[in-house]
Amino acid sequence: MKIDNRVLVNNVNNIEPARINKEAKLPEESQQQTDMKIENQEQMLQLVIEKANKVLEGSERHFEYEVHKPTNQVVISVIDDKTKEVIREIPPKKLLDIIAKLWELAGIIVDKKA
Repeated sequence: MKIDNRVLVNNVNNIEPARINKEAKLPEESQQQTDMKIENQEQMLQLVIEKANKVLEGSERHFEYEVHKPTNQVVISVIDDKTKEVIREIPPKKLLDIIAKLWELAGIIVDKKA
């Protein structure tokens, strides 16, 4: 069974639940609206993952997702059911770690000049 991963990734990237800052100081109504959007986006992401896992039933693989904390990006993992090994991560966590470190270094440089 072949699945077009690009379609799944594009759908997941459009969700972007972590780009909304939960800790932002907003008026109470706006904060509630933001929280509702986040919940809806997370539910949508969970639904997409569940549908993809139904398609993969019997293939000994499944999808999982998590939010990479430093960059607030969603990481989709393809897991082998037998070995519990991560086959692929989209985007790779190592790449996100590098991006987070670059952001940190860029912030240090900007803070020193200011």
